Amino acid sequence: MTTSVDAAFTEFLARLALTQAQVRTADEKVTSVRKFFADQVHMAEPVITIGSYARGTIIRSQRDVDLLAPLSYLHYKDPYDNRSRDFLYMVRDALNAHYGSTVVSSKRVAVKVAFSDMVVDV
Repeated sequence: MTTSVDAAFTEFLARLALTQAQVRTADEKVTSVRKFFADQVHMAEPVITIGSYARGTIIRSQRDVDLLAPLSYLHYKDPYDNRSRDFLYMVRDALNAHYGSTVVSSKRVAVKVAFSDMVVDV
């Protein structure tokens, strides 16, 4: 049976899209990390989703969610001025303490929270 280009593309996109269970999992992780930052860190603005998850273009095989966490410059300037690596490690260590059974690591510009079923990059 022949398939139109539109139908084939629609089917292809459906196979790439997150399942409803994956969407729920991602939403739970985002909510959890947002709550952590709101409760534990001095923020300039609330945490927002960015990247493919925010645009609704995330695909099953990637399953990582990118968050932007605008921390308070005024609060952290004095202790971390010109010490961006120490600042990043402070955020990493705070997340590590909060998510004790989850691997939390940092790579130069982001902190990665590797949950068992999803990765959140902050």
